[in-house]
Amino acid sequence: MTPSLTIWKQTQNHRTQTECPVSLCFDPLVMNRILTNLPPQIYHSTAPLISNAMFTLSNFVEKSCTIAYTHDSIKPPKTPVIYTMWHGHLPFLMIHHGSQSDTRTLLVQQKPYMTATVLWSEMLGLRIKRGGGKGDPPAIPLLLNELKEERNSIILAVDGPYGPRHVMKPGAVEIARATGYPIVHVEYQCKRATPMEGRWDKRLVPSLFDDILVTYHPPIFVDNHDNNDNDFICRRIEKKLLE
Repeated sequence: MTPSLTIWKQTQNHRTQTECPVSLCFDPLVMNRILTNLPPQIYHSTAPLISNAMFTLSNFVEKSCTIAYTHDSIKPPKTPVIYTMWHGHLPFLMIHHGSQSDTRTLLVQQKPYMTATVLWSEMLGLRIKRGGGKGDPPAIPLLLNELKEERNSIILAVDGPYGPRHVMKPGAVEIARATGYPIVHVEYQCKRATPMEGRWDKRLVPSLFDDILVTYHPPIFVDNHDNNDNDFICRRIEKKLLE
């Protein structure tokens, strides 16, 4: 039985912050922070080992959790979709998107210390394109090619990589306007784990044996003839998502 969203919110309000050490081991940003402090030759040689450990731990935590949805089922999309999420929801949604029947592409910067995260993401079932960082191939052409030529859905953390939290960057709107494909925002709540207040994105990493509630918001289409600029449309979408 799907838990009541109202009850979940009341439960969250009466809980203190819980961080599960096992869960944090598959948080890609935790791994990246560790790897940036190592010499390049070390993180290249250890990336396969680290990614395998991340996959084993994430698989263990996921299988220990009860996962429910705010609707009956997730149906494979008929067209490619621009899946968006908040940066704080990366840990579990990378696992979730990788497990779906359609191909979903995640853009990852070409920084060498991201190698372990890339390998882990591919183990999860995600398709990875490298780019979008300083000196990398630009993000928008890569993502447009995935949608229009490869016919794959894409995944975007729309307030990342540095925030502010819940302030949507215009990339998703620009891509939706150019392709006509819908934006579908995905988020989740945890009954045991609570947001990490010390992080700008209030990262939410599920705990062992957690209850996770996943929400797919209704599709949002951006009219190519809409005369409002992309930033204005972003603010309009933010308001709808945060209501």
